[in-house]
Amino acid sequence: MEIDNLMAARQLMRYSGQLEVYRNGKKVEVGNAQEMLEEDEQLISGESRALYESSKPGESPAAGQGIPNDRVHLGDLIGKLKELDGHLAAGLQAKNGRQAAMVVERESISIELEFASSGTPIDGLVKRNQNLAETDRYQFIFKDGATFTIRDKWTNRSTTIWGDPHVDLSDMEGDLNGEFSDLKGSNTLTTMMLMDGSRVTFNAPDTGVIETVDIFKGNQRLSGVGVGSKDWGNPAKDLFGGEVTQGSASSASTMPAGDTVYASGDGNDWVDAAGRMVWGMKTGPGASSRPAVYQSFSYTAVKTRQIVAVSG
Repeated sequence: MEIDNLMAARQLMRYSGQLEVYRNGKKVEVGNAQEMLEEDEQLISGESRALYESSKPGESPAAGQGIPNDRVHLGDLIGKLKELDGHLAAGLQAKNGRQAAMVVERESISIELEFASSGTPIDGLVKRNQNLAETDRYQFIFKDGATFTIRDKWTNRSTTIWGDPHVDLSDMEGDLNGEFSDLKGSNTLTTMMLMDGSRVTFNAPDTGVIETVDIFKGNQRLSGVGVGSKDWGNPAKDLFGGEVTQGSASSASTMPAGDTVYASGDGNDWVDAAGRMVWGMKTGPGASSRPAVYQSFSYTAVKTRQIVAVSG
């Protein structure tokens, strides 16, 4: 064992009362830590060793020279060190034997950026599949029975209706930028009038989910079924399960509008009939003409939390 480790252990046990020190046959009171360190420095110095070697057996060096001739039971010291080692080993074994839980968080981010030519202008209202319909300016995405997005292709801004029902605007922070319950005229019908003359009417209670949605463009109409409808559950009819119908019977005049907001500004700002802002804020320029290229951008961040058990 190295001398400095031995001295540290000796003084530690002296200070804690686990080791008795005698001088000239009498028990010595333990001093403060600074005094004990000074004694050790003298003990391991060459000058102190020379003084010890020159003194007679049983005699102490002269005052001020070296340290007092302490008599330490070396067997007691070694025994105490072994005892402390045993306690330390037992403590480590107990700690390692327990099962520890470690929380690991992982985050994955998916970004998609797509440019596409606007192609041939779309005439009227067209259904692409059970989740997608569009006009020349707008896309209507019925993602599931409770989530419906209106995307302005000319400005690349979108409005998503989700939940009971909430309003999420793509150019504002968070996913709750408004509520259907903000409009007080009707408890069941809410209509969004678009810049190309299209109309989207939701049949959804202010504190419920989408039951049905109807898109009108001129004398065309496409109806969709939401999760709140009594007809929900038929794969052939859910979402945009039907086809676009045409004729005077399909015009918007056949269905009440209920609460009505109007698209303005940069494509997903919504105002009332007097032009007062209801949902949104202008964050970019509007569009008065069809662009040559459309840009589609989507961003998804998924964070997972996993608890891992580690046993020794």
